[in-house]
Amino acid sequence: TRLRPNLHVVSKHHATSLVPLPPMYTPWKPSAKDDQDVINGKVSLLHSHLKKKHHLGNDDDDFELPASFFKVKEPKQDFKMDESSNILYSLLGEFGKATYLQFAAKVAAEHKLSDAKQAKLVGSLKQSLLGFQAGGHDFMLDAARVNYPSLNEHEQRTRLIQMLQVMLKNATKAAPPEDPRFAHHRNHKK
Repeated sequence: TRLRPNLHVVSKHHATSLVPLPPMYTPWKPSAKDDQDVINGKVSLLHSHLKKKHHLGNDDDDFELPASFFKVKEPKQDFKMDESSNILYSLLGEFGKATYLQFAAKVAAEHKLSDAKQAKLVGSLKQSLLGFQAGGHDFMLDAARVNYPSLNEHEQRTRLIQMLQVMLKNATKAAPPEDPRFAHHRNHKK
């Protein structure tokens, strides 16, 4: 009995009568005149906000967002690709065409790959060539497959390798300048 309270006992605090509701909480009931107005079409109890000719500024039922809220904004491209990436990107745009090797020779001439000043660029393109020759998955070729679905993955890789080989055939043999970030590693021996 100690754990179960006696539910039959009512305290004197709870025995008071109910408090009447304020008038604003009493439900509205239409009068006979209101019913007749609805029947005659003078008043609509539903969707009354649709018939308003003007609004007072404090009604948020007809809140509309500007059309600019629903426009897709393209992200700003604030990065710059290095020159070798630009060259590879241009090669991907042309390697599905019949004149892909002539385009590679033209790009090599435009970027003056035979000039010793372009040794760093040539070194980067050689690294890319080695990566393509090694095989494996490549995201650039995946993206190119969308533009040239008629070429399978092997044909795409082969054409890109051929284009890079044509570009590097007459490229400079000068060693690229040493990257100062890694210069100290050459001097340290274990």
